[in-house]
Amino acid sequence: RYVASLEAFIKDIRGEKKPDRSLEHELLVQETLLRATGRH
Repeated sequence: RYVASLEAFIKDIRGEKKPDRSLEHELLVQETLLRATGRH
């Protein structure tokens, strides 16, 4: 499970594949976490 995730992440970094999620999605997740924990 984690090995496949790490391999996909490495391919993303190397530009060998398109990321599974958009940058907009990642930003929304991080902003939501900050708000939920009262840090934003």
